[in-house]
Amino acid sequence: MQHNSHFLTTYYRLFTLAPLQHNFIFCLYKLCGFCLAVLLMAVYGCKTSGELPAYLSINSMQVLAQSNQGSASHNIKNVWVFINSQPLGVYELPASVPVLEEGAVQVLLRAGIANNGISETRSIYPFYAADTFSVQLAPMQAINRNSLLRYNSGTAFAFITDFEVGNNFDDTNPNQNLLDITGNPALVFEGSRSATLTISQANPAFEIGTIDYYTLPGNKVPVYLELNYQCDQPFQVAVKGVNAGGNGVILPVLYVNTKNTWNKIYIDLTETVSALGAEGLNQFQILFKSQLENNGATQASFYWDNIKLLYQN
Repeated sequence: MQHNSHFLTTYYRLFTLAPLQHNFIFCLYKLCGFCLAVLLMAVYGCKTSGELPAYLSINSMQVLAQSNQGSASHNIKNVWVFINSQPLGVYELPASVPVLEEGAVQVLLRAGIANNGISETRSIYPFYAADTFSVQLAPMQAINRNSLLRYNSGTAFAFITDFEVGNNFDDTNPNQNLLDITGNPALVFEGSRSATLTISQANPAFEIGTIDYYTLPGNKVPVYLELNYQCDQPFQVAVKGVNAGGNGVILPVLYVNTKNTWNKIYIDLTETVSALGAEGLNQFQILFKSQLENNGATQASFYWDNIKLLYQN
C-alpha cells in the first residue's frame, strides 16, 4: 500500500501544484496521467498479492469392508476436506480442490453423504474412518488421490442382512406372507439373493419388521440404518421401541422415495432411538411399510438388499 500511495502522491505534486492552465489539452494530459497512475497501481497490486494454489484432485472414495461387515456398497456424494486440521470446504466428487498452503501439510478427507437421502442435508458419515496423509505442496502442483475407506474401529453392527443366508425380516401380520427372497439375477442387487415384496389390489398394504429386537444406545449416540433398495412407490421406515413390560411405541422416521434403479441410502435413526430410549423403551425393532397408491396402479414392487443397523460403540 505504500507503493500505491507513492503513485498518488507523485501524481498530486505533478499536476495540482503546477500553474493552472485552463485549456483542453492540459486537462486531457492530466487525465491521461491519472489513468496511467491507476494502471500502475493495478499492475503492482496484482504482482504482489497473487498466490498460485496447488490442486488436490480427489477422484473417488471407495469402501473396504471386512468379511464380518457386510457389503462394501456405498453412496458417497461428496468429500469434506481439512488441511492441517482446518476445514477447507465440502466438494462434490470427483473434486479438484485448490490449496494455497505450501510445503508439508497434513490432509484429512471425510466421506460425505446425503443424510436420509436428502441432497440438501450433506453431512459427514460418522462410521467411515477418515483418509489421512501427508504431502508436500507447491504452487500449481497436482496431487491425485483415490481414497480407500474402512468402517471406524468403534462401529458396532446390531445386525447385517444380505439375504444370502437367512433373513432378519418377516411380515408383522401373521396372516400375510408377502415378503419373499428372490434369486432372479435381474432382480438381485449383488450376490445371489435379495428380498422382494409386491402389493396389489388383493393385498394393498404391507408391514414387515425385524424378527428380533435390538439394544441400541441413546443420548444422541449415532445410530444409522444402511440399505440398498429399489421401489415402485415410496415406503415408510419406522422404529418400534418396547419396554421391559412389552409395551411399545412406534415412531415414523421418513418415507423413502420411489427409485426405479437400485440405490443406497443412509437413514439417521439417532434422534428417534434417543427419544424412545428416554421414555424407557430400550428394545428396538425396524419396520418398513406402505400401501398401494391411489394413482391407477394395480401393483407395486419393493426390493431390498444389504440392510445394516449400526451404532457407535
